[in-house]
Amino acid sequence: MIKNYLKIAWRNLLHNKVFSLINLLGLSIGIASCLLIFLFIMNEYSVDQFHRNRASIYRVMRNFNEEGKAVSVAYLSGPYGPALLNDFKGQISRAVRVRQTNALVTSQNRSFYERKVIDADPDFFRLSSFPLLKGDPATALTNPGSVVLTESTARKYFGSVDNAVGQLIKLDKNLPLNVTGIAQDVPTNSHLSFDLVVPLANYRAESYMTQWVNNNVFTYVQLAPSASLAQIERSLPGFMQKYMGPVMKQFGFRFSLSLTPLRDIYFEQGAFDGLKHGDKNVVYLFLSIAALILLVACINFMNLSTVRAMERSREIGVRKVLGAVKQHLVWQFIGESVLLTTLSCGLAVGLVALTLPAYAQLLGQPIQLTAYALPITLFLIGIIVVTGFLAAIRPLYWRLSRPYRR
Repeated sequence: MIKNYLKIAWRNLLHNKVFSLINLLGLSIGIASCLLIFLFIMNEYSVDQFHRNRASIYRVMRNFNEEGKAVSVAYLSGPYGPALLNDFKGQISRAVRVRQTNALVTSQNRSFYERKVIDADPDFFRLSSFPLLKGDPATALTNPGSVVLTESTARKYFGSVDNAVGQLIKLDKNLPLNVTGIAQDVPTNSHLSFDLVVPLANYRAESYMTQWVNNNVFTYVQLAPSASLAQIERSLPGFMQKYMGPVMKQFGFRFSLSLTPLRDIYFEQGAFDGLKHGDKNVVYLFLSIAALILLVACINFMNLSTVRAMERSREIGVRKVLGAVKQHLVWQFIGESVLLTTLSCGLAVGLVALTLPAYAQLLGQPIQLTAYALPITLFLIGIIVVTGFLAAIRPLYWRLSRPYRR
């Protein structure tokens, strides 16, 4: 019976090529547009989700009032990290300081000006989940004379990853560093990006590492499994009073600290951190546009299906005279609508796959269609079931409930 339904449905679609093509293209373009917007939204919300410990990682923010307006900045001075570890023992398991900078790198008599250099504490690769292709995450940055390169940077300097390990480079022509690790290239869905990671210990004598009022580094903390975020934040005012109380009193300003979850850093506005950020308002706008496009495409599909069903009144009447059961006719028309909707979804996926390279170039970041295979499949199945069912049911019960007239 199902085979017969599909055969008749296919014949009807071929018999009405213009109608089928218009309906097919209209729904396909609508679904393809929604899928492209869906990929953009999913990519926005995937930022920093690859870190294994993301649920327990926070960035410490410094808050103050400026002309009556609350301002939060991500920069702290070097002493904050060790002090947080010391004062919150058992609650904060790791504190890693990161400084963004640029440097002139000399390798094998060639020099490169690198804009994506970060100075970090030894626990950087244990706090984060940037995978190392070569080297040990626990020891790669313990020696101040070490450096970790990304895969593409290692190839640029030494031709291959294997040749890079153990090689010597110079930073700003005066700091020799030995390559102790090779990290996988930083994914585009990371708020923090780098090409080289240099031990922060090389700059321990700098003013931003010794003075509380000189702020130049980010500080990330990882909470212990038993730690309470609310309890830590309640203790932060006392922490600030302990270390910064005299200074704040002397200069007449007041700072406070807060913890921003890693998952919220990308969408954080006004952090003044020089990192790339997204805007949730833009995401919601595109989500609304996608819903509107899909709604219009589905309504257009159902209207065209209704017009076509009205034209088939004589066919329905003949079938009823010959003894066709109403339920069989209903399933016949549902089958035709579901078949056309399925073809539309297949064509939409083909259109998305075809335009994906240009779309990724437009967004400035690669997008893998396979990474979102499951949610896309569920979305398409929902479109097939709902749209196909409604497109068939809408006219059928109205026509089938009336006797056939010439």
